[in-house]
Amino acid sequence: MAEKKAILVLADALDLNASGEALDALRKKAALLPGADCAGLADLAEKLGAVKTDGSGIQAALDGARGDSVLVMAEGDALAAALEAADRRTLVVVAAGRGAAFYGMAINAKAGTVERAVNAQDIAVTIATIADLPVDESCTGAIIYQVMKNPNLKLDEIPGAHGMRDPARQPRAVGQARLRLMKARTQDDIRFRVNERMAEKSSRPGIPGREDFSYVSCRRKYVAVGISFALSVGQRGRISNSASKVVKGEAHGPDTERTGGTAA
Repeated sequence: MAEKKAILVLADALDLNASGEALDALRKKAALLPGADCAGLADLAEKLGAVKTDGSGIQAALDGARGDSVLVMAEGDALAAALEAADRRTLVVVAAGRGAAFYGMAINAKAGTVERAVNAQDIAVTIATIADLPVDESCTGAIIYQVMKNPNLKLDEIPGAHGMRDPARQPRAVGQARLRLMKARTQDDIRFRVNERMAEKSSRPGIPGREDFSYVSCRRKYVAVGISFALSVGQRGRISNSASKVVKGEAHGPDTERTGGTAA
């Protein structure tokens, strides 16, 4: 089953202001766009890879989805079935004859009525952004941030992204990543096996041989966390050099020692 799911209900005959059990449940936690123009949304959904079905097939389409994300498109009287099939990782978008509604995953349930004129392109790219669906170069829509609980949703999903927004803060962020490699904040040591191919391919003088390169004692978690942090902010090359220096014993700090040409 997909991790992120989106259900698009195309109901031209539906009145979002009408009464009914499903409509009442939708309006209670939905962001409403009464000025939305949904013409052409079905074609855009198909470009996003939508699985077409009816109300009775929504749950089966979600259960049979492969991959990390899925978009299911149902036409007609499918609102009740869509709400029943939705869980906390499901986005439900209802395109009515007049207006649209966003409900579920990443949607601000307290947004109420959003007075913004939007079109099908805007709705499609907002669905793609929240549900991690791919778009192509023909996309001209603008994300409807006003319906989202967190407009910086994608930045929060990337570790370290907030620290890298300002270029002036990049050196500091990289320095923090290096400290994660060098600093020891726990007394429990674990051993990491060094990739032996590094020693085999190395031709620089003074680098320990393969027999001296078997293990490096590092503090728990900090090498792995530091490398992961650096890769997430796009500093692969710089952090790899730092990691190599730690492994080869070329970088010293208060928590590293040289023992026979290796870091201990």
